[in-house]
Amino acid sequence: MGIIESFAERTRGKNLSVVFPEGRDERVIRAARRLKDDSVAEPIVLGSPGQIEAAVEKAEVGLDGI
Repeated sequence: MGIIESFAERTRGKNLSVVFPEGRDERVIRAARRLKDDSVAEPIVLGSPGQIEAAVEKAEVGLDGI
């Protein structure tokens, strides 16, 4: 079981938020999208808008609803 799966089991339904301070990293963007899609937590992505947009393009996912 991976880190996200373990975290999901322990937190699902608890209405938690997770802050990601490295919004310029496409891996962070993918993790935020997964947490939101799986209803595990409400992700908050930090960073400059330009860096976040570039990471979103690299990750090939959207941040709709985040």
